[in-house]
Amino acid sequence: MKQLSKIIGEKIIAGLTPADNLKLDKMETQAIDFIRSIAKLREPLWLAYSGGKDSEVLYHLCQKAGVEFVGFYNNTTIDPPGTIKWVQQHENVLIMQPRRSFFTLIEHRGFPSRIHRFCCEKLKERYTASAFMSGIRASESKRRREKYKEPEVCWTYKHGEKSRVYLPILHWEDRHIAEYVKEENIQCHPLYYDNNGTFCVNRRLGCIGCPLQYDRGFKEFKQYPRMVRAWCRAMAVYRNTRPVLTRSVSYFENEYENMYYHLFCKNIEQFRLIRESQPNFNPRETLMQTFQIELPPPSAPLSDLKSRLPLP
Repeated sequence: MKQLSKIIGEKIIAGLTPADNLKLDKMETQAIDFIRSIAKLREPLWLAYSGGKDSEVLYHLCQKAGVEFVGFYNNTTIDPPGTIKWVQQHENVLIMQPRRSFFTLIEHRGFPSRIHRFCCEKLKERYTASAFMSGIRASESKRRREKYKEPEVCWTYKHGEKSRVYLPILHWEDRHIAEYVKEENIQCHPLYYDNNGTFCVNRRLGCIGCPLQYDRGFKEFKQYPRMVRAWCRAMAVYRNTRPVLTRSVSYFENEYENMYYHLFCKNIEQFRLIRESQPNFNPRETLMQTFQIELPPPSAPLSDLKSRLPLP
């Protein structure tokens, strides 16, 4: 049968043919059987629930499996607006609060980066249960395809704790998620729908400004510009409370230079070249114009910090 193309949200994907629908039915059956087999071994049955589309599909599959389960949501404190309210609509999902908020972590450790991912460890991937299910899918990224080959893995955390993690929808693709949400009439987080109420399978629901994104969170900062002010405010605290002059302080004149570098530069050499080539370089003004927000004057300049802080 000729395959039709259809628009699902903002992304054109191939429409599922009858053969694909049969495959999707089989994938659902396999996922439900897998969940039931886990439930026989694990009590209680825990589900890592983020509020995202994959978590929602897995939550629905658990309900169809007819097993008793408890979900847990790790509050990162920087998820999109409305996420906590959405999670609270699920009666059997517990909200796990972190010891420190994201911005408190910045105040103590500076900005996160692709290499310096302390926020994931402290907020999103912290130890919660010895065994749980997750909506991780291999098709989400090259890294996940390489890392997750089997639907059962073991995670080891920084302090030696271990978790057995089960992945019932590991091999589902976006088109399967989109079609399953439609066929099962699954309601997802409101941010997955466009102005016409169309489900957008390729939208992301996660930490605002995550540096692992291709644009380092620039698009989300444009959507939530107050987050730029919050990041800069926390960096100002970090800069002014360090016992020694760290590189993330000494390389930059103020917190706005830190933020400019974080958003617009690939490396410190590029940042220095920009700063030296522009006599009137003013990252605060750039940030205000780019994100259409007001920012307070910068905190203590680098010269003041150098006068009172020793080198590490």
